[in-house]
Amino acid sequence: FDCAHQLLRWAVLYEPRSHLALNAYAGFLHRVRKKYNEAELYYQRSIEANPRGVQGLNDYAFFLCYIRKEYLEAYQLWNAALDIDPGHLDAVCNLGYLKAMCLADRNEAPGEDWWRGAAQ
Repeated sequence: FDCAHQLLRWAVLYEPRSHLALNAYAGFLHRVRKKYNEAELYYQRSIEANPRGVQGLNDYAFFLCYIRKEYLEAYQLWNAALDIDPGHLDAVCNLGYLKAMCLADRNEAPGEDWWRGAAQ
C-alpha cells in the first residue's frame, strides 16, 4: 500500500485544491490506513474545495455515520448530496441503510424523535 499512499499523497501535493484528489486520499486514510483524524481533515478539505461535490459529500457522510457515529451530520450530508444529484445511487442507498439501521437497532442509532428533528 505504500505505492498507493505515495501516489495519492503526490496528487494532493500537486493539486491541493482538487476535491477529487482530496477525497481519494481521505478514503485511503480512512479505509486502508485507519487514520481517522487525518482522514476527516481531508474529507473536510474536499468539501471546502467543492461544496457541490456529491461523491465527497457521500463519502464524508459514510465516514461520519460508520466511524464517528454522528448520524445527524451524516443524514444532513446525504440529503445535501441528493439535493444536488437526486439520482446519486451511493447516497440513496447509504441514506436508506441509515434509516433501516435506525429502525432495526434503536439502542445504537437515533430514534423517531431524532428523525422528526432531522426532517425539520
